[in-house]
Amino acid sequence: MKANHIAAFMAANLSAVMDDTDKVQILYDDAKAHGLEILPPDVNASEYRFLPLDARRIRYGLGAVKGTGEQASQNLVKARAEGGPFTDLADFCRRVDRRIVNRRAMEAMVRAGAFDAIEPNRASLLASLGAAIESADHAEHFASQTNLFGDAGGAAQPIELIRAPMLGRARAAGEREAEPGLLSLRPPVQRVPRGAAPLRAHAAREPRAEHGAGDARGA
Repeated sequence: MKANHIAAFMAANLSAVMDDTDKVQILYDDAKAHGLEILPPDVNASEYRFLPLDARRIRYGLGAVKGTGEQASQNLVKARAEGGPFTDLADFCRRVDRRIVNRRAMEAMVRAGAFDAIEPNRASLLASLGAAIESADHAEHFASQTNLFGDAGGAAQPIELIRAPMLGRARAAGEREAEPGLLSLRPPVQRVPRGAAPLRAHAAREPRAEHGAGDARGA
């Protein structure tokens, strides 16, 4: 089977050892040695398990991101199947069950790069996460009033993401901690130029960027 269906074979083996970082690293290296491309985790593309996309490509499984877990991964996949791709951080926070996909799981996915396709600045995502969760809480509150007042609610309000320099060494360290092998998957780190326009997202504003920058340094 390995010779004829190597991507499916390796995806199945990687999925079987997702809880063991050392074994994932060994199998990851083996897959790369056999010429397979392992695509990074993506909240809009990944499943809980490693997913063979074709004969030569595998999508990294969300379950292998340390700090995420099966319940959080499956809830995310369910929300995506029901409502389509997530458009931004606030949309993600509003649609998943935050009792299951808690802040720790969200932070782990951000650090692992699972939100890069939505917003590549992970430091800004980490700094804005509290505001995005708060925005989702407000949206739920407004939605709960619909039956009483007939007022349409539940949509997150668009505001600026908190600005923060993109992660350099901290980003690499976060990838290494979250997932084996990810350093070879990433493009070169870019920095936010001074004077750049504010980032926009559907999340509530937080008053101080310094707090978020501290979170990013801990990545």
